[in-house]
Amino acid sequence: MTWGDSNGSWTDPTAWVPTGVPTASDDALATSGAVTIQNGSGACASLGISNTAILDVNNSGNSLNVTNNATVSGKCAITMHPGDDITAGAVFEKETHTIPAQPTN
Repeated sequence: MTWGDSNGSWTDPTAWVPTGVPTASDDALATSGAVTIQNGSGACASLGISNTAILDVNNSGNSLNVTNNATVSGKCAITMHPGDDITAGAVFEKETHTIPAQPTN
């Protein structure tokens, strides 16, 4: 699923193409605009944040669970606040970098 280049909430189905909200079985990609996770959590199979996109995990206690890889590249930004959590099996870096999921035992 691709973020529709706007600023808004991860849970807004009209902001994604095709229309809907990503689930743990969907790949999510944002290349511009600001995607905000607030008042809860988000999930996706893989995550791509690139170009000028912003991922904002907003307010304490919100989370994003990425089942597989998270790729962060370009002049994008990831904003987190105390008590927020992004799980992708590795630490995010603001460089062109693919973050592999941790292997299961």
